[in-house]
Amino acid sequence: GFGAAPDAGDDLGWNDMGHATPAEPVASPVPPVLRQREVLREELSGPVAVEAPPPDRPTASIEIERAAVVRAAVGSKGKAAFTLRLDSARHLRLRLASALANRSAQQIVCQALDAYLETVPDLEDMAAHAASRPDSKTDMGE
Repeated sequence: GFGAAPDAGDDLGWNDMGHATPAEPVASPVPPVLRQREVLREELSGPVAVEAPPPDRPTASIEIERAAVVRAAVGSKGKAAFTLRLDSARHLRLRLASALANRSAQQIVCQALDAYLETVPDLEDMAAHAASRPDSKTDMGE
């Protein structure tokens, strides 16, 4: 009946009517949701990765290479400014290189310019000759 356990004879727990009791109790089917819960429980109860505690002190030393500071040439009186126009791809790469090297774009461009100017033959002689002329305006802005 309603509310009675399948293997119980009656509400008092014994069979007072004399009916035959089943030889083996019939198991009620497990609902799918309970089977899914069990599968999830098994999946989630697996080994958990444990984070190692941070070391008390650094295990390796890291040496940071400082970039050389580009200074103005000896004898220069000031700075001249100009606009450098770059296509968007070069501009992006210069900004990324600046961020990666932890140096300004100006420092990177000045270093590259200095390296290039060292390869131009007779440039130093021409610059010295131009700077020695009294009517020379090498500062570009004066």
